[in-house]
Formats: sequence, structure tokens, C-alpha cells
Amino acid sequence: SIESHSNIANYSTVTCEMARRSAMPLALLAALCLCQTWQRPRWESPSHNFIGSSAVGRFGPSRAVRQFFQPSQHQRGAEGKAATSPSRPFALSGSWDGTLRLWDLETGKTLQKLVGHNGAIWRVSVDWPSHRALSFSADNSLRLWDLATGQTLRELCCGELLQSVQVDWTSQQALTAHALGNLKLWDLTTGDVIDEFTCGSGQALCMDVHMASKRVLRALTDGTFQVWDLERRGVVQQWRGHSEKVTCMTANWDLNIAASACRGNTVRLWDITDGETLLELRPHTEPVLSLSVDWKRGRLLTASEDHTMMLWDIQRAERGGKAAGAFTLPKMPLWLQGHNSCVWDVQVDWPTNRALSAGGDGILKLWDLSRGVVEKELSGHKECLMGVHVHWESKRAATLGGDGTFRIWDLDTGRALHVLEGHAGAVSCADVNWR
Repeated sequence: SIESHSNIANYSTVTCEMARRSAMPLALLAALCLCQTWQRPRWESPSHNFIGSSAVGRFGPSRAVRQFFQPSQHQRGAEGKAATSPSRPFALSGSWDGTLRLWDLETGKTLQKLVGHNGAIWRVSVDWPSHRALSFSADNSLRLWDLATGQTLRELCCGELLQSVQVDWTSQQALTAHALGNLKLWDLTTGDVIDEFTCGSGQALCMDVHMASKRVLRALTDGTFQVWDLERRGVVQQWRGHSEKVTCMTANWDLNIAASACRGNTVRLWDITDGETLLELRPHTEPVLSLSVDWKRGRLLTASEDHTMMLWDIQRAERGGKAAGAFTLPKMPLWLQGHNSCVWDVQVDWPTNRALSAGGDGILKLWDLSRGVVEKELSGHKECLMGVHVHWESKRAATLGGDGTFRIWDLDTGRALHVLEGHAGAVSCADVNWR
């Protein structure tokens, strides 16, 4: 099933801004800017029908990996393998060095090194019960991996420039967005294209997919928003949105509302059914890089390039005792200051009013949103943080470091439980199974 999440970390914005401020080659910068990342859990990645040669990681199909992926007596996954979740916490990380590493989070050891890509890894998604993973690289290919053996099951070459990919492991289908504006729906079990949709001119900077209703929300480079219905094979709604490029976006398909931010420092809430602007905010002096919405209680947290975050109380006007129409203009937000650089990513636990922010200053901050104060400051990275994953129940977090390290934190004590070293470049993405 598709999981709906309010948190969004737009790593494409992160990498684009980092590249812009550094001396990276233009080709790499272009690849970074075309790489898009959306909702973290089960909706991420792609495929194609070329069966590639197996590339076994340097550590090989170790006994430790086989031990932790024990077969199940009653479950069968894709590829005919036994399907069961790992018996202990694992993480799979991808790096700018073009490799992926499978980590045992209890010992901090590398269990597999997955080699095969010829460019930086932009995104990875794991189906832990079937111990398979999909990776998306700057070499414009996608690979399907068997984590138990470290082998490439398929090299998924699309033959044209990819902008974003999203996959639903349950249905074994993926949707890819391409530079020419077209979309392709894939069958991951065969690698075949199920259908292709011509969306007209205009590249999409952001894409949010709701597979249950077969709808796709796309934000184009010219500021236009489109809602595509894949069953009706066409645009069902289109409107002119921001005047500048969108930096991040998230949608609540049950409420038919989307939230987006652009480089012009504007944040807007939209009615997806008719394109009406429900609320417009200009909270920051620099672009918003990440946003999170508490749709239930009407709160919005924005993280910006201006080193700050802002917490907004947003409520819809009522008609006949029910929320309807545009949102009322909120009061002054709670202004959260503390980082000495851009705030690239923020993850929120709305029920407990806590948030974790990852900064370009290499600092991870734990916030009490009810008081607007920093509870803990977690330091150790020598360069910027590319992103953060958090498991609020176990009070654990994982940070992706520009210094090439992947760190596991105890949020109670504020200390690093493991410093996972091995990547020769920035850790750009990860998928964590906290168990």
C-alpha cells in the first residue's frame, strides 16, 4: 500500500545548491539538478528491461547477510525468493562515489558493497521483505539489487535522460519522468513498459504521484502545475503557479491540497481540483528548501536557505461548521533560529511537537516546537548534512554527511552510536530499516 507522509526532503534542491556554490563540472551540475527526490518511504525509484551482468559486492554474499535475511515458511516475494523482513536494523546508503553500502546498524559494519554504477547515486529505495533495492544514478541507469547476495538482478537502462522515478513495491510498478516531458509506467517484474504518456513540452521539476487514484501532480520549469489522470491519459487540471522555479512540493490527495515553495521565497497552498490558491506566504528572505505539513491540525514548517525555520498555524475558513475554501491568513509564525548555514532538511513528529533539522553547518538539531527551543545539538560531521532519517519511537536518527560518513544517533543522549565510514564521496541518499 502507498504510505502518505507530510514530511518531504527535497534532496534535488540540496544537491543543486551545493553544486552551484562549488566548482563542480557543468555536466555534473546538470545531472544533479535533474535528479528529483520525493516522499521517503515506499514510493521511490524505477526500472527497465535489460538484464545486466551480475556485479557482486567486494564483501560477497557473506554468512552475516544470509543469517539476517532468514527465509520465511509462509511468504514468497518477487523473483521467487523467500520474503521476510531483516531480523535486525539495516541501512542501505548511496554515495557520490557511485557505490552503495549495506550496513548492520547494531555493529556499524559494512555487510555488502554494491558496485556497478558509473556515476553518483541520487536515490535508493529498498523493499526489505524481499531484500531487493533499486538505485538511481547520474549515469542515467537504474539497478535492481539482491541485498542478500550483493548481485545486480537487472540493469535498468531507460535510454533517455531521467528526471525522477517513483515506485510502488506492492504493485511492482514504477513511474519515470523524462526530460522530454513524457512519463513511462513500468512493470518491475518483467522490466517492460506498461504504458507511456506524452505530457507535452515542459520539464517537470517536481512530481507527486498517487497510485490509488492514478493521478500525478507535476510542477514544470515555467511555473505551470499539471494534474495528470493516467487512466484518462491526459491533463485534468492545469494552472499557472509560481513565477519562479519550484524548490519543493508535497500533496495530500485525500484533501486534494498541495503545498509548494519556489525560489522567489513564496510558499503556496493549492486546491488540486481547480488550481485555486488557498494560501500564499512569503516567510523567508531566501528560498525554502524543505517543508512539512501537519494536515490534521493545520500547521506548516518551512526550512530555508536563510538559516532559519518557521512554524505557521494555518487554518481553513469554515462554511456550515466544516473547513472549506481558502485558508485564513495566519498570525506571525514561530521563528526558529540556530543554524549557521542553510537548513537542507527537516523531519517532524507532529504528535509530540518535535523536529530534527539538518544544516549546511554539519549540525543536527532536535527542536521542541511547542516552545521553539533547541533541546539537543548533535555535532560530529565535518561537512554539510545532505539529509536526515529518523525513527521517533526508538529515538534514533541517521544523518547523511557531505564528509562521506553515515552516522547513527541516540536522540536521548545526543551521542553518535556509530560512525559508518567507507564511502569515498558524500552520502547522498539512504533507506533505513529500523526494526
